Amino acid sequence: MFELEKIQLKLGYKFNKSKLLLTAFTHKSYRGELSKENNERLEFLGDSVLGFVISDYLYHLGRGKRDEGKMTVQKQGLVSTKPLAQAMRNLDLHDNLLLGDGMAFGGTQDDRLLENLYEAIIGALYLDGGIEVAKNFIKNSLIITKGEKRVSVDDYKSNLQIYTQSKKLGIPVYELVAKTGPDHSPQFTIAVVIGGKKIAVGNGSSKASASKEAARRALKKISRQE
Repeated sequence: MFELEKIQLKLGYKFNKSKLLLTAFTHKSYRGELSKENNERLEFLGDSVLGFVISDYLYHLGRGKRDEGKMTVQKQGLVSTKPLAQAMRNLDLHDNLLLGDGMAFGGTQDDRLLENLYEAIIGALYLDGGIEVAKNFIKNSLIITKGEKRVSVDDYKSNLQIYTQSKKLGIPVYELVAKTGPDHSPQFTIAVVIGGKKIAVGNGSSKASASKEAARRALKKISRQE
Protein backbone atom coordinates (compact mmCIF):
# COMPACT_ATOMS: atom_id res chain seq x y z
CA MET A 1 0.00 0.00 0.00
CA PHE A 2 1.35 3.39 -1.03
CA GLU A 3 1.13 5.82 1.92
CA LEU A 4 2.22 9.25 0.74
CA GLU A 5 2.31 11.05 4.09
CA LYS A 6 4.16 8.23 5.85
CA ILE A 7 6.78 8.10 3.12
CA GLN A 8 7.33 11.85 3.10
CA LEU A 9 7.64 11.88 6.88
CA LYS A 10 10.34 9.20 6.85
CA LEU A 11 12.16 10.83 3.95
CA GLY A 12 12.07 14.18 5.74
CA TYR A 13 10.82 15.97 2.65
CA LYS A 14 7.40 17.07 1.36
CA PHE A 15 7.10 16.71 -2.41
CA ASN A 16 5.76 19.49 -4.59
CA LYS A 17 4.91 16.89 -7.21
CA SER A 18 3.71 13.82 -5.34
CA LYS A 19 3.41 11.90 -8.61
CA LEU A 20 7.20 11.71 -8.73
CA LEU A 21 7.24 9.89 -5.42
CA LEU A 22 4.47 7.55 -6.55
CA THR A 23 6.47 6.74 -9.68
CA ALA A 24 9.58 6.07 -7.59
CA PHE A 25 7.65 3.41 -5.68
CA THR A 26 6.20 1.74 -8.79
CA HIS A 27 8.01 -1.39 -9.96
CA LYS A 28 7.89 -2.27 -13.64
CA SER A 29 5.87 -5.40 -12.81
CA TYR A 30 2.97 -3.35 -11.41
CA ARG A 31 -0.17 -3.30 -13.58
CA GLY A 32 -2.67 -1.52 -11.32
CA GLU A 33 -4.69 1.67 -11.58
CA LEU A 34 -2.68 3.72 -9.09
CA SER A 35 0.28 4.42 -11.37
CA LYS A 36 0.87 4.09 -15.11
CA GLU A 37 4.62 4.74 -14.98
CA ASN A 38 7.40 2.68 -13.41
CA ASN A 39 10.55 3.76 -11.60
CA GLU A 40 13.22 2.63 -14.07
CA ARG A 41 13.92 6.11 -15.45
CA LEU A 42 14.10 7.59 -11.96
CA GLU A 43 16.39 4.74 -10.94
CA PHE A 44 18.71 5.57 -13.84
CA LEU A 45 18.82 9.24 -12.85
CA GLY A 46 19.19 8.48 -9.15
CA ASP A 47 22.14 6.18 -9.78
CA SER A 48 24.03 9.06 -11.44
CA VAL A 49 23.10 11.55 -8.72
CA LEU A 50 24.19 9.07 -6.04
CA GLY A 51 27.52 8.51 -7.76
CA PHE A 52 28.17 12.24 -7.96
CA VAL A 53 27.22 12.92 -4.34
CA ILE A 54 29.37 10.10 -2.98
CA SER A 55 32.31 11.10 -5.19
CA ASP A 56 32.02 14.70 -4.00
CA TYR A 57 31.82 13.53 -0.38
CA LEU A 58 34.91 11.33 -0.66
CA TYR A 59 36.87 13.98 -2.54
CA HIS A 60 36.45 16.46 0.30
CA LEU A 61 36.82 13.87 3.04
CA GLY A 62 40.27 13.80 4.61
CA ARG A 63 41.42 16.97 2.85
CA GLY A 64 43.18 15.31 -0.04
CA LYS A 65 44.75 12.44 1.89
CA ARG A 66 42.87 9.79 -0.10
CA ASP A 67 44.16 8.90 -3.56
CA GLU A 68 41.96 7.97 -6.52
CA GLY A 69 42.39 4.25 -5.95
CA LYS A 70 41.22 4.35 -2.36
CA MET A 71 38.32 6.64 -3.22
CA THR A 72 37.21 4.24 -5.95
CA VAL A 73 37.08 1.34 -3.49
CA GLN A 74 35.29 3.40 -0.85
CA LYS A 75 32.77 4.66 -3.38
CA GLN A 76 31.94 1.20 -4.64
CA GLY A 77 31.61 0.03 -1.06
CA LEU A 78 28.97 2.69 -0.41
CA VAL A 79 26.97 2.51 -3.64
CA SER A 80 26.84 -1.29 -4.03
CA THR A 81 23.70 -3.35 -3.51
CA LYS A 82 24.04 -4.31 0.16
CA PRO A 83 24.49 -0.85 1.72
CA LEU A 84 21.74 0.65 -0.45
CA ALA A 85 19.37 -2.19 0.45
CA GLN A 86 20.24 -1.77 4.13
CA ALA A 87 19.57 1.96 3.90
CA MET A 88 16.08 1.16 2.60
CA ARG A 89 15.52 -1.38 5.37
CA ASN A 90 16.43 1.28 7.91
CA LEU A 91 13.71 3.50 6.42
CA ASP A 92 11.24 0.59 6.57
CA LEU A 93 9.28 1.70 3.51
CA HIS A 94 9.43 -1.42 1.36
CA ASP A 95 5.76 -2.21 2.06
CA ASN A 96 4.89 0.85 -0.02
CA LEU A 97 6.56 -0.50 -3.16
CA LEU A 98 3.92 -1.30 -5.78
CA LEU A 99 4.67 -4.75 -7.18
CA GLY A 100 2.92 -6.89 -9.78
CA ASP A 101 1.21 -10.21 -9.19
CA GLY A 102 3.68 -12.89 -8.16
CA MET A 103 6.20 -10.35 -6.88
CA ALA A 104 6.75 -10.09 -3.14
CA PHE A 105 9.47 -9.54 -0.57
CA GLY A 106 11.04 -12.55 1.04
CA GLY A 107 13.07 -13.90 -1.86
CA THR A 108 16.54 -13.66 -3.33
CA GLN A 109 15.58 -10.54 -5.28
CA ASP A 110 14.93 -8.44 -2.14
CA ASP A 111 18.25 -6.58 -2.06
CA ARG A 112 18.03 -5.69 -5.74
CA LEU A 113 14.47 -4.40 -5.36
CA LEU A 114 15.50 -2.26 -2.42
CA GLU A 115 18.60 -0.95 -4.18
CA ASN A 116 16.54 0.09 -7.21
CA LEU A 117 13.94 1.73 -4.98
CA TYR A 118 16.60 3.71 -3.13
CA GLU A 119 18.04 5.02 -6.40
CA ALA A 120 14.57 5.86 -7.73
CA ILE A 121 13.81 7.87 -4.58
CA ILE A 122 17.02 9.84 -5.11
CA GLY A 123 15.96 10.56 -8.69
CA ALA A 124 12.56 11.77 -7.53
CA LEU A 125 14.08 13.96 -4.80
CA TYR A 126 16.51 15.49 -7.27
CA LEU A 127 13.81 16.34 -9.80
CA ASP A 128 11.46 17.76 -7.18
CA GLY A 129 13.86 19.61 -4.91
CA GLY A 130 17.27 19.79 -6.57
CA ILE A 131 20.71 18.47 -5.73
CA GLU A 132 20.80 19.72 -2.12
CA VAL A 133 17.61 17.84 -1.24
CA ALA A 134 18.99 14.67 -2.80
CA LYS A 135 22.35 15.19 -1.09
CA ASN A 136 20.75 15.60 2.34
CA PHE A 137 18.79 12.38 1.89
CA ILE A 138 21.89 10.43 0.87
CA LYS A 139 23.92 11.89 3.74
CA ASN A 140 21.30 11.09 6.37
CA SER A 141 20.28 7.66 5.10
CA LEU A 142 23.53 6.24 3.75
CA ILE A 143 26.65 8.10 4.83
CA ILE A 144 25.44 8.87 8.36
CA THR A 145 22.58 6.77 9.68
CA LYS A 146 20.86 8.91 12.33
CA GLY A 147 23.90 9.43 14.53
CA GLU A 148 25.18 5.89 14.15
CA LYS A 149 28.54 5.08 12.63
CA ARG A 150 29.03 5.56 8.93
CA VAL A 151 28.18 2.74 6.58
CA SER A 152 31.30 0.80 5.69
CA VAL A 153 32.03 -2.43 3.93
CA ASP A 154 34.98 -4.27 5.44
CA ASP A 155 35.10 -6.92 2.72
CA TYR A 156 38.58 -6.84 1.27
CA LYS A 157 37.96 -9.53 -1.34
CA SER A 158 34.92 -7.74 -2.73
CA ASN A 159 36.66 -4.37 -2.64
CA LEU A 160 39.71 -5.80 -4.38
CA GLN A 161 37.58 -7.23 -7.17
CA ILE A 162 35.69 -3.95 -7.54
CA TYR A 163 38.99 -2.11 -7.78
CA THR A 164 40.64 -4.47 -10.27
CA GLN A 165 37.56 -4.54 -12.49
CA SER A 166 37.32 -0.73 -12.45
CA LYS A 167 40.93 -0.64 -13.62
CA LYS A 168 40.42 -3.49 -16.11
CA LEU A 169 43.10 -5.59 -14.39
CA GLY A 170 41.06 -8.78 -14.35
CA ILE A 171 39.44 -10.80 -11.57
CA PRO A 172 41.65 -11.78 -8.60
CA VAL A 173 42.44 -15.49 -8.27
CA TYR A 174 43.31 -17.05 -4.89
CA GLU A 175 45.80 -19.92 -4.79
CA LEU A 176 46.75 -22.13 -1.86
CA VAL A 177 50.50 -21.84 -1.32
CA ALA A 178 50.91 -23.92 1.82
CA LYS A 179 49.14 -25.60 4.71
CA THR A 180 51.14 -26.12 7.88
CA GLY A 181 50.57 -27.15 11.49
CA PRO A 182 48.52 -29.98 12.97
CA ASP A 183 45.03 -30.83 11.74
CA HIS A 184 43.38 -29.34 14.84
CA SER A 185 45.19 -26.01 14.39
CA PRO A 186 46.23 -25.54 10.76
CA GLN A 187 47.76 -22.44 9.20
CA PHE A 188 47.08 -21.56 5.58
CA THR A 189 49.06 -19.40 3.19
CA ILE A 190 47.08 -17.99 0.26
CA ALA A 191 48.39 -15.94 -2.65
CA VAL A 192 46.24 -13.56 -4.67
CA VAL A 193 47.04 -13.48 -8.39
CA ILE A 194 45.90 -10.68 -10.69
CA GLY A 195 46.57 -10.79 -14.41
CA GLY A 196 48.85 -13.77 -13.98
CA LYS A 197 51.03 -11.99 -11.40
CA LYS A 198 51.30 -12.86 -7.73
CA ILE A 199 50.45 -9.61 -5.95
CA ALA A 200 50.35 -10.50 -2.26
CA VAL A 201 50.28 -13.37 0.21
CA GLY A 202 48.18 -13.77 3.33
CA ASN A 203 48.23 -16.14 6.30
CA GLY A 204 45.41 -17.31 8.52
CA SER A 205 43.89 -20.15 10.49
CA SER A 206 41.45 -20.83 7.63
CA LYS A 207 41.47 -20.44 3.88
CA ALA A 208 38.89 -17.68 4.20
CA SER A 209 40.91 -15.62 6.67
CA ALA A 210 44.12 -16.12 4.71
CA SER A 211 42.38 -15.05 1.49
CA LYS A 212 40.99 -11.96 3.20
CA GLU A 213 44.45 -11.01 4.45
CA ALA A 214 45.94 -11.56 1.00
CA ALA A 215 43.25 -9.34 -0.51
CA ARG A 216 43.87 -6.64 2.10
CA ARG A 217 47.59 -6.60 1.34
CA ALA A 218 47.01 -6.66 -2.41
CA LEU A 219 44.54 -3.79 -2.25
CA LYS A 220 46.96 -1.72 -0.21
CA LYS A 221 49.83 -2.50 -2.55
CA ILE A 222 48.16 -1.80 -5.91
CA SER A 223 46.31 1.32 -4.72
CA ARG A 224 49.66 2.83 -3.70
CA GLN A 225 50.96 2.30 -7.23
CA GLU A 226 48.32 4.58 -8.74
